[in-house]
Amino acid sequence: MSAFPSTIPVKLDHAGRIAVDVPCPACGYNLRMQPIAAVSGAGGVCPECGSSIDVSERADADRLDAADPGWRTRVARGVRWLHAGAWLSLLGLLPGVVVAAAALWLVTAKEPGRRETWLARGTRLSARWAS
Repeated sequence: MSAFPSTIPVKLDHAGRIAVDVPCPACGYNLRMQPIAAVSGAGGVCPECGSSIDVSERADADRLDAADPGWRTRVARGVRWLHAGAWLSLLGLLPGVVVAAAALWLVTAKEPGRRETWLARGTRLSARWAS
């Protein structure tokens, strides 16, 4: 069984190595520049601690233009609200804090149809509830 709850999509470089920072869930070792053959599928293990990991190639793993259009619109709206909330807060207005909190909720929305790693989900939810 994989240490990741599901297969994590990664972007590969021209030589077939992991081109993004992917921490090993057991030890935190950065798997960047590891050949995918060494870490994917049955028997794929972290070179540092030996725990099983599961990654798959996805060419658009880091492409915002390939993301769901509704999700992009929601995140863009959240950024605009965050900007407005920051200005209102600087002016000393309490509604600015409320607007900024609502904006952070929008910015941290999960993209529909995209799997999240346990680390990405935890980070997103921590940011969401900290607001």
